[in-house]
Amino acid sequence: MPQPTACRIARCLLTSGILALTLTAASVAPRGQTQESDQAPAVDARYTEAAIDWISAKLDEIYVFPDVAKQMSEHLRQRYEEGAYEGIAEVDALVRKLTEDLQSISHDKHLHVDPAQQAPLENLTQEERRNREARALERRKFDNFAFQKVERLLGNVGYLKFDAFMDASYAGETAISAMSFLANSDALIIDLQDNGGGSPSMIQLISSYFFEEPKHLNSFYIRKSDETRQFWTSSHVQGRRMAEIPIFVLTSLGTFSAAEEFTYNLQNMKRATIVGQTTRGGAHPVEYHQNAELQIGASIPFGRAVNPISGTNWEGTGVKPDVETEPGQAIQVAHKLAIVRLLETADGPRKNRLEWISGYLSALEHPADASDENLIRFIGQYGPRRIFVENGQVFYQREEATRRQLFKLSGNLFCLEGLENFRIRFDEDDQGNVTAITGVYFGGYEDHSPRDQ
Repeated sequence: MPQPTACRIARCLLTSGILALTLTAASVAPRGQTQESDQAPAVDARYTEAAIDWISAKLDEIYVFPDVAKQMSEHLRQRYEEGAYEGIAEVDALVRKLTEDLQSISHDKHLHVDPAQQAPLENLTQEERRNREARALERRKFDNFAFQKVERLLGNVGYLKFDAFMDASYAGETAISAMSFLANSDALIIDLQDNGGGSPSMIQLISSYFFEEPKHLNSFYIRKSDETRQFWTSSHVQGRRMAEIPIFVLTSLGTFSAAEEFTYNLQNMKRATIVGQTTRGGAHPVEYHQNAELQIGASIPFGRAVNPISGTNWEGTGVKPDVETEPGQAIQVAHKLAIVRLLETADGPRKNRLEWISGYLSALEHPADASDENLIRFIGQYGPRRIFVENGQVFYQREEATRRQLFKLSGNLFCLEGLENFRIRFDEDDQGNVTAITGVYFGGYEDHSPRDQ
């Protein structure tokens, strides 16, 4: 039997003050913001020593690896004795230095110390809590809960870009709307190149659309309680599942934490092809703790991910893509891969259309070169059609219609920017003189425009 759903577990985590995986910029106040009513404290030797004592106690109590927690605590105290923090007079500078020293031992990108982000909830009245929650919700709405783009690309390939896995309890409606828009796609590209992490409940929600039956996605081992919590897909989704279509996940160095888990899960389940760059490598869920007197906070990893297939996780190594690309090329590469995959099972008119789209996408990698002597032969007027050079690029224009850049498909055959169902062919006589342009339309229709004398 599947364990309690990720949504239910996430609600429990949030209730207890835990943000599983990572704190995102959209879910908390910006780093460096001090408490709402207090001035920043004066930093001196006593303050620094108290901060180190508090951080060390929290590490010893919570941090996922007890032996590493001890090493970090000893390292901070040694650095203090060496005078490494002398002369630091501001909280911002001190917490940056403490974070640097902690990570020099743990190499844990989730572990950091910050100025207190806002007053602790226990210090607020019920009305103040409601007001804070309302302000946070308005910020998330303004950001559309981090959902940036939902599109239909050529070849009926869906494209979804979102930059945080916000908790499904408030971002679920937006996510469901996005998945409904994509439901008729024949393939799907999920862009996580700028996704810095978030809540496991959103991982569960979106992943549930890709499987017919509940699947075990991931587990977290919790050090303090010595227990393992499992996360499964849901047995029910709103709308249509996409359990059979090819999925491509885009990654970069900016892909972190929950975004890495989502990627790692699907990769290990062989449910997606990963395209892009190796991710940053943060696999530990975190608790955020504050010290009201010192006005500092610490994000402390309290557990580790355990994938049910690999038995391990991506901490420190990141998720390696199946297809590595240069920065900025992942979308184009994934789109071409999706069309190639769809062609494997296509036939009839659908296959013909996909072949045209495949040719168009390939041609976009080869813009017509204005310095090519063979290409220069084509420059001229062809009745209502014109081929010309501007700023080193070769363009086509018919009368007053939109001018479009030329991209070479093969020989004398070219595609035009933004017109995947239309091509132009330059016709020649027996002596190799260019005599006409032929417009070639998907479906077989052609029209000719002789070259002006």
